[in-house]
Amino acid sequence: MNTQIQEAELLSRIRPSTGARWFRGSKQFMRTKPLGATGVVILFAALIIGLVGPYLTVHDPLKASADTILIPPNAQFPFGTDIIGRDILTRVIWGTRVSLYVGFSGAIVAAILGSMLGVSSGYLGGRYDLTVQRFVDGLTAFPSLIMALALVAAFGSTINNVILALIIIFVPRFARVVRSVTLSIKEYPYVEAAKSIGASNTRIMLRHVLPNTFASLIVVATASVGSMIIIEASLAFLGVGSNASQTVSWGLMLSGDTQAYFQSSPWIGIFPGLALSIVVFGINVFGDAL
Repeated sequence: MNTQIQEAELLSRIRPSTGARWFRGSKQFMRTKPLGATGVVILFAALIIGLVGPYLTVHDPLKASADTILIPPNAQFPFGTDIIGRDILTRVIWGTRVSLYVGFSGAIVAAILGSMLGVSSGYLGGRYDLTVQRFVDGLTAFPSLIMALALVAAFGSTINNVILALIIIFVPRFARVVRSVTLSIKEYPYVEAAKSIGASNTRIMLRHVLPNTFASLIVVATASVGSMIIIEASLAFLGVGSNASQTVSWGLMLSGDTQAYFQSSPWIGIFPGLALSIVVFGINVFGDAL
């Protein structure tokens, strides 16, 4: 009898499995943040489309055809065709991959560089902090789109150069947020305790300060993904982004002759515009929920 009681007590103390905790946390998030949950669904769907969609399409997103110019949406072309006969649905799917690649890769690299700069600046202080912050102020003084135009014009119109320009623009934003969090974290008792036992500045910054900035860092990174996608589309729309003959981008689909034919063939602009708006909306509401 005593053995059974002890077993029951032990079983009652066992923590729920990781899957059960994740499931309960997901249900609570959907109940308390329905708009954020909608953003998660949109983002997850966009990721699936970007990863799998291009392998399921039957049309070439770059191949023009004189026989299929400006065909309205139908069974064969659900989104219709553009002014040189390319399938718009295929191009929208391929554009999802490009936009997510730009947004996520740019945000990840900018977050890493910005967090390193922000932690070191806030923790070390002194002249180093003063120098770094004046550099950050100089970069943030320029409007993002104008800065991106100048950098892409200097680097060249390729998708990787667009990402590089976005990284340069967004590193100061991450650095500022992380620095402000670091200024408060470095005064906590556990940081003082690490100093008292002889821990180096590098160890304290990497082991004790940086991990505690992740909450703010994730929120800024999520919001930055949407902003980067919008800037990339704006650059492509203005004709200084990725190469139109080699890359499919939502911004490119909205640029050029699309405006001239939009009144008579609105589907050539509606579908890429909707795709861009829905994905950025999903990312932004997910970031707000975080």
